[in-house]
Amino acid sequence: MKKELRHRRRKKAERQAFGILAGILLVFMGSLLVYLKGQGVEETECIGNVDFSLWEPLGDKLYESGSTIQVVPGQRLAKDPTVRLKDHSAVAYLRIKILLGGLSGKMREELEQGLSVKNGWIKNLKDGYYYYQYPVKEGEEVCFFDTLTVPECWRKSQKEICFCMELKVEAAQTTWVEVQRDNNQKISGWTKIS
Repeated sequence: MKKELRHRRRKKAERQAFGILAGILLVFMGSLLVYLKGQGVEETECIGNVDFSLWEPLGDKLYESGSTIQVVPGQRLAKDPTVRLKDHSAVAYLRIKILLGGLSGKMREELEQGLSVKNGWIKNLKDGYYYYQYPVKEGEEVCFFDTLTVPECWRKSQKEICFCMELKVEAAQTTWVEVQRDNNQKISGWTKIS
């Protein structure tokens, strides 16, 4: 009988200790939340006879444009911003710049490293644009990235982080611009032909 009583007391003490530990862990995790505010396309520019749309065919529909969601460091979000060149558009080059608000320079780099950028996109470090390396034809769709992972190192932050991410998308008719290439013959810019 005494043995059973001791066993019950020990189990009760273990449950209480687990409950206290879980409560502390939840409070600690609450301080690790970051907020992602999506704005969608910030601005667009078309050079020549081109028109496009930006959409997410498969990405998590976690928020509508302009709303805020909570995520935690290390969380992986399925996002797939895709540019579709509309019908009757001329063949075009594409470039995208990621605009991040509310983050320091280092945190911007950390977040950008968490993007799973698709093949064909090359970043020019001088102007900050990602250039798609191939001309795009009418009706063609090009995905920019397919996941965003919130940096694990943000767990060390003592405060909540709130940031927004926007994409600046530009399209240029291939016959209206002259492309610049880097030392590896990758597209790294363009200038409008007068």
